[in-house]
Amino acid sequence: MSPFDVKPTGTGYPAPTKPKVTVVTVVLNSCEFMEATILSILGQTYENLEYVVIDGGSTDGTLDIIDRYKSRIDRLVVEKDRGIYDAMNKSAKLVTGDYLIFMNSGDEFATEQSVAELSACARDDETLIYGGWIVRYSWGLERAGHPARPGDFWRGMFVQHQSVMVKTQYFREHQFDLTLGLGADYAFLLQLINSGAKVSECGTIVSRVSAGGASDNNRKGVLMAHWDQARRYYPGLKTDVHYLKAIARERLAAFVKKCLPASVVKGIISSKA
Repeated sequence: MSPFDVKPTGTGYPAPTKPKVTVVTVVLNSCEFMEATILSILGQTYENLEYVVIDGGSTDGTLDIIDRYKSRIDRLVVEKDRGIYDAMNKSAKLVTGDYLIFMNSGDEFATEQSVAELSACARDDETLIYGGWIVRYSWGLERAGHPARPGDFWRGMFVQHQSVMVKTQYFREHQFDLTLGLGADYAFLLQLINSGAKVSECGTIVSRVSAGGASDNNRKGVLMAHWDQARRYYPGLKTDVHYLKAIARERLAAFVKKCLPASVVKGIISSKA
């Protein structure tokens, strides 16, 4: 079997041995979006599910929202952290599931079957299972996103972390490197893939993610961070030329966005959906 396999959704493990899946939500001052994220997770039909919430010390009412659902949250931690990846790393000591999914505030599962569909693809002791996603824009547009082919992983982040399910034990042993900033998630995935671990794409849309996050708002910084990581595993002129072109395109896009009215920019994005 190839290390990379696209698997249709199906029954997966027999019911008595379905893997336990932990969903972790990391949040800080997100009262506008937190409830939708919580309801998306609590609404999953998958029975062998654990829910952990890690709040970085919210002061805007987010904790009041969390308190409404406290009886259905298995673990809740409220304490300051050193950023999103530090908060996500904390989950390694809290979760008890076989697999781990990060669904942070502002994002949601695509359907109430999403966790069940991902877990159904865990058939061969895979370390990583991933699927597609839908990007939501503030004006209502939704656009589907699909993972890159295995041969193109060097080109940059090939999947949204909200659509990834990783073995908990692997995450405990290989957490996000806090020194890498915006490149931490890509570095984690490249390390996993190049370790020879079993990786499978599950043929389903897993999550709905909101445009305008930290990575979207600093695309040049993200590309630079990804380039640095790609060169570690895929060194050579091909990699360098790809990222130089990508950075040039991003600079041009940023310039155009500044020059054009917001309505025109929205129209351009919508035309590509």
